Amino acid sequence: MESAERTRLSWFVCLLAAVGGTDGRGGVVVKVTEGQDAFLPCTISPLEDLSWKVFDWKKDETEEVFLYDQGFHYSDNYPGQDPRFKGRVSHFPNELVNGSASIVIRSVTPVDGGIYTCVFPRLRPPQTYHIQLVVGVPLMDRSCQRAGACPQPSIRALSSEGEGVGLQCQVQNASPRPRVEWRDSAGNVLPAKEIPPSEGLEHITLEVTVTTTDLFSCVVTQEEINHQVTATTFVFIKAPTGGNVFLIAGVFISGILMLLIVVGLLTWKRVAVKCSGGWWPYCCLSEKRYNLRTLKINQHHPEMANMNPGMLKSYPSV
Repeated sequence: MESAERTRLSWFVCLLAAVGGTDGRGGVVVKVTEGQDAFLPCTISPLEDLSWKVFDWKKDETEEVFLYDQGFHYSDNYPGQDPRFKGRVSHFPNELVNGSASIVIRSVTPVDGGIYTCVFPRLRPPQTYHIQLVVGVPLMDRSCQRAGACPQPSIRALSSEGEGVGLQCQVQNASPRPRVEWRDSAGNVLPAKEIPPSEGLEHITLEVTVTTTDLFSCVVTQEEINHQVTATTFVFIKAPTGGNVFLIAGVFISGILMLLIVVGLLTWKRVAVKCSGGWWPYCCLSEKRYNLRTLKINQHHPEMANMNPGMLKSYPSV
C-alpha cells in the first residue's frame, strides 16, 4: 500500500511539472492558450478513494464550477452550476479511487482565467487547494468580437518602378491605432513608407516597392485588443528579355576575341629587315639560337659579315 501511494505521489509531482509549476504559495499555475482545454489538477492527501466523498470546485470563491457529491455531479444536471461552465467541465471517474478530483474545462476563454479552489468540505479538517489558470490570448482576427477592431486592409498594385513593382496597403477606421507592416512570404518585415492621409480622412496608407516574385502581405496588428488581420497578394517580376540576354552575350564574346587577337600579336610579332635584295620577313625566335642565326646569315649574306653584333642580334632567323 505504501508503494502504491508513493507511485501516485510521483505521478502527481510529474503532473505539476507538466501543467506549469506553482505560484510560490504552494498553488499550481496552469497556462493554456485561448480555445484549448485546461486541465486543473487536484489530489487529496493522504491518498484515498473519493468515490463516496464530496469535492467542490469554485472560481474566485464565488462561481460554481463543478460539484461532486458521492456519485452525483453537475454533469448529471445536478443543480447549482454557474451557467458559463455548464456543459464545459468534466472530471475523471476512473481516477477517483486514486484520490484525484482533477477536472477539465473545455475551450477556455480569457474570462476563464483566475484562481480556482478545489475544496473537500467534509474532511476533518477540510482541505483546500488553489490552482491559478492563466489564459494566453493569441493575436487573431477579432473583427466581429471587439469594437474598434479594424477590418481587413485593402491592397493594390501601383505602377512599376524600374525593375520593381509598387504595392499600397490602406487601413481605415482603426482605433486604437494599429501597427501596419509589409511582409514577404518568409515573414520578413520590408522597408516601407507611410503616406500622410488627405485632410479630413482618418486612415493609414503604407507603400512598398518589391523586386522579387513572391507572396506579400499587409499585416495590421492592434495588440491592445489582441487583434491581427492580414491581406495578401502575389507579385510576379518578369525576367530580362531574350534580346537583352543575347546582346550581353555578344558583347562578352567580342571582348574575348579581341583579347585573344591582341595577345597573339604581342606573342607572334613579325619583323622585316631590308637588305640589298629586298625585304625579308622572319619570325623572331629565342635567344638561344643567336649563334645559329649568325652562322646562317654569314653563309647566305657575306656582305653582312662585318655587321655590328648588336644589330645582328636582332636579325631574325627561321
